[in-house]
Amino acid sequence: MSYCTKCGSYIPIGETECPSCGFDPEARRREPEQSSQYRVIYQQAQAERTAAAAAQQKAPEPEPERAEEYNVRDFLQRLEALYNRGGLSDSFTGMMLGTGFSKVQKVVNLIQSYPIPTAKRELFDFLYLGNSNINTNVMIDPTYKNTAQRAVVEAWILRTEQMLHKAEALYGSEAELLRIRAAYERKINSIKYETEKKDRRKKRIWWAVAWIFLFPFYPVLVTIQASHNEKLSPGRKAVRIAIAWATYILFFALPYISP
Repeated sequence: MSYCTKCGSYIPIGETECPSCGFDPEARRREPEQSSQYRVIYQQAQAERTAAAAAQQKAPEPEPERAEEYNVRDFLQRLEALYNRGGLSDSFTGMMLGTGFSKVQKVVNLIQSYPIPTAKRELFDFLYLGNSNINTNVMIDPTYKNTAQRAVVEAWILRTEQMLHKAEALYGSEAELLRIRAAYERKINSIKYETEKKDRRKKRIWWAVAWIFLFPFYPVLVTIQASHNEKLSPGRKAVRIAIAWATYILFFALPYISP
């Protein structure tokens, strides 16, 4: 039989708390036991964390992967290696795509697939290099058609255009970039103008040749057609034939009449 030490009420057998006030006389005795148990668990967890930290410090840190440097110097070394190691033969100037396409394609692939750097100075250096390799004479002269030089210059034009788009997206409208763009457009416009000029000249020549060879038949055909047309009166036939021959004579007299 036990009584509550706080209020003096009777505590039935098997109960630990007082039914009247709820006081537990055994709580103070159990508190030291529980605190010592929790202290042991905390110390074990702390020891585990300390051991894990020590093991992590001793483990060698993995070395960061070294990114490959893409710059003008590396590109030129690779390009020079293609020339020196047989990537292109000595007869590069006369090589036709039909006979040496695989050799030329190595250079073209290097130009078109080499990664464009994002660093401002390297990117601008690549743009200067691309502009300097755009040979307008190769693109204009018809003797370079289907040659290795033409294929390489076309590759440089496409790559320079790509680099300009990337530079404008990264660095906007900087003064140096605007100058590079202006120099590139001058070359491209020169190529377009000369190409269109040659095309217009060819068309004029073909029209002149066709007119010279076909025009003399015009008065002859008009004379034959008018003479066999029974619906026309003799006067109309004569007028039509006269106009045809007068036009023919005037056409050849124009170079001498005009100042």
